[in-house]
Amino acid sequence: MIIRDMDTMDTMDTMDTINIDTIDTINMDTIEPKNDLEAPLKMFFTIYSKSGCPNCLKVKDLLKSKHLNFKVINCDDFLLENKEDFLEQINKFIHTQDVIKVFPFVFYNEKYIGGYKETIDYTNNLLLSFEDLTF
Repeated sequence: MIIRDMDTMDTMDTMDTINIDTIDTINMDTIEPKNDLEAPLKMFFTIYSKSGCPNCLKVKDLLKSKHLNFKVINCDDFLLENKEDFLEQINKFIHTQDVIKVFPFVFYNEKYIGGYKETIDYTNNLLLSFEDLTF
């Protein structure tokens, strides 16, 4: 729902008018931030990244250089809102009881690979396995 500034109501066309009678009262104290972390993708690389992370940049460059598809999920907002909840969610994706705190978190086909160095090894092995295929 979009509520516009009442001072601008006279400049809006008929498609933008708001029926004041149908607006529900919003209590901002009851709105909870969206904190559901998107799950790793199937058949693609998923990189959980944060700003200022040199290995996050390196892993993105690595996958680009190898022409591999990936999705980046920026975790800055999750870390600011609730770091402990973020770590709990990411570790559920990893399927471990140990708490892993090192960025980036890289997955392929929903499976946790590791960080930058593990992704180098994984992609090298992945590309070698494609070379072994005969058509």
